Amino acid sequence: MLTPIAMSDSVWCVDLSTARNGSQLGGKAANLSGALALGVRVPGGFVVTRDVLTHFLEATGLMALVRDFLEKDWENRNDQWQHYERLHSMVLVAPIPEAIRAEVNSFAERLLASALAGLAVRSSGVHEDTAEASFAGVFKSFLGISTLE
Repeated sequence: MLTPIAMSDSVWCVDLSTARNGSQLGGKAANLSGALALGVRVPGGFVVTRDVLTHFLEATGLMALVRDFLEKDWENRNDQWQHYERLHSMVLVAPIPEAIRAEVNSFAERLLASALAGLAVRSSGVHEDTAEASFAGVFKSFLGISTLE
């Protein structure tokens, strides 16, 4: 398990200064953490680990549906797309488990207290940019976030 400096009891969040595990946290986080270690000025931040997705899917009862979707041998692309859209909709409306919400909020509150212009929130993926593929522009960034909501 990864342990952040700022909050050693963390399960799903890692302080950017210690986010060196690219396979668990993504290359962007690992590179920013490395830059911090070299003394480069990088804004404070934290990373939500990939384990959060597993916990979210299990806690909301969606894991079995995701596994079924991924393991099915789809013969018809339209059926696959319709199932994907339905699963996507279910993920979007599923409540975020309180344990995840509480941990992310505790990290975010610490940053919000000193962020006069708000926070930048960037969605990303562990395998977003690799030697085999690049997904630049697929994920979203949100700037000026000033509340936990």
